[in-house]
Amino acid sequence: MRQEWLSEAACRRRQLYTSVNRYQQHQYRLERRRPALAPAALVFGVAAAAAGSAGAAGVLAVAGVGSVLCAAGIAFAALPQRSGARAAAAALVLGLLLILAAGAGYRRAVNSRPAQLGVPVGYVEQLHGIVRGDCHPGLDGTVRVELILQSAAAPSRQIQRVSSFGRVVLELRAEKGFYHGEVLLVEPLRTGFRDGRGRLWYRVSERRVRRLGFVSAPRRLRAAALQRTAESMQVLGRAPRRLFAALVLGLRQDLAPAEVQRFRTAGAMHVLALSGMHLGILAALCVAFVKPLFGKRAAVLTASAGACAYVLLVGLRPSLLRALLMYLPAAAAYLQGRRVDLVGVLAAAFVGVVAIDPLSLNTLSFQLSFAALTGIALFAGPISRCLQRRLPALVALPLAAAVSAQLVTAPFLAAGFEVLHPIGIISSLVLVPLVTAFLWASMISWAALTLCVSAGLDQRLLVALLRFLPERLYQLLTASAELFSAAPALPVAADRLPWVIGVLTAALLLRYYHGTRAGRQHTHRE
Repeated sequence: MRQEWLSEAACRRRQLYTSVNRYQQHQYRLERRRPALAPAALVFGVAAAAAGSAGAAGVLAVAGVGSVLCAAGIAFAALPQRSGARAAAAALVLGLLLILAAGAGYRRAVNSRPAQLGVPVGYVEQLHGIVRGDCHPGLDGTVRVELILQSAAAPSRQIQRVSSFGRVVLELRAEKGFYHGEVLLVEPLRTGFRDGRGRLWYRVSERRVRRLGFVSAPRRLRAAALQRTAESMQVLGRAPRRLFAALVLGLRQDLAPAEVQRFRTAGAMHVLALSGMHLGILAALCVAFVKPLFGKRAAVLTASAGACAYVLLVGLRPSLLRALLMYLPAAAAYLQGRRVDLVGVLAAAFVGVVAIDPLSLNTLSFQLSFAALTGIALFAGPISRCLQRRLPALVALPLAAAVSAQLVTAPFLAAGFEVLHPIGIISSLVLVPLVTAFLWASMISWAALTLCVSAGLDQRLLVALLRFLPERLYQLLTASAELFSAAPALPVAADRLPWVIGVLTAALLLRYYHGTRAGRQHTHRE
């Protein structure tokens, strides 16, 4: 009996050793492939930007190089050696990425062309276009609507519906917002003017704007759902509702300028911008409610479906789209019990965002989002190991992430605003947990209040109890932001930016090379 038990234990040890060995070999193969992910994404981004800036010649050049690489990959695949197969795979992947970059560059060049009306600017009496993005009136009622031009007309001069292209920005005072995909017929008040990006600007009156519906039924349904969601948040009360709508739906127009400025000077503007933090908080809330009832797999699948629906509802903003494209592979790896290569997932998300929306390359939201995640992926580990020698892990890990993100985003912030707020490293440690608590409390209170109102249970005492925690957290959050906003700012001269960017780029490359090399050596030793 003892011999059978010993033989069974030896068999289990052998199986465990075999599974561990296979896992280590799999991780070694992943580490060997890892160095190619980030450089390939960087080549894709540079090629898309160059093709979009150079016009038709750049697009043809990038597409030609990609086609040559694909042909070379097909030729390498015919070689019998194993090295030929690896070279074929690399050439095919890079060639396909360059062809995709050529397509993204073409779309970027077409969408960034200066507006052409087909009618003299001074003669324009009607503009027909499609709203490019959601926009809502602020506290003073003013709103800026960006239109993708379809046609222009001047009926009094016998010029009827001439085809147009480009972008037009409308300034007006309105009571209702405008939603992506909405079709408008506009009668401008005055002659427009061009800005440095080739867009035309017009001032109009709300009564001279005719809403002609939406380009498709899904756009109409999305706008109705977004409008009803924003209206239903009024049950939270005036002040918490404004912040909750800004954090969940991105409707910052209802926030007072002093509130926005308070978060900006506190170095915590990323708290108000919809990003992976907000998507992660909402997904964690979904998992917390579903997992005890239906298990881990159902919770992760429900959170993934909810994340996709949330991004489609709010809009394909660069930071949210990046977070979604990173969350879905991470959720799949979590269900399979595998580790996630943050740099590789970030590189794949970069390719996906640029392919979907090439114009996002020029936006500060896109640049800050990817810069912050790049800093966290490359620098957070070494910084946290240094901090854990003196601080507990509960403080060292978020502090390392804040320092890493601030380090890499500093050049972009300095180039855009010529001022930095170093207090953001400390304020993030306080404001991010407060925002998380406020979002969770507001989400639960919002759902409970909505159910109570729909059931007719709208007694004052019950409403006051459900509003109590969000109101107190809102007061604590705004008071903390005001406290940190009193810290001094750091002006940055524009002539020093090239040196700062050069040194930071060199540090990023060295850190990435050192990390991938150390990872391969460690995996090989194991």
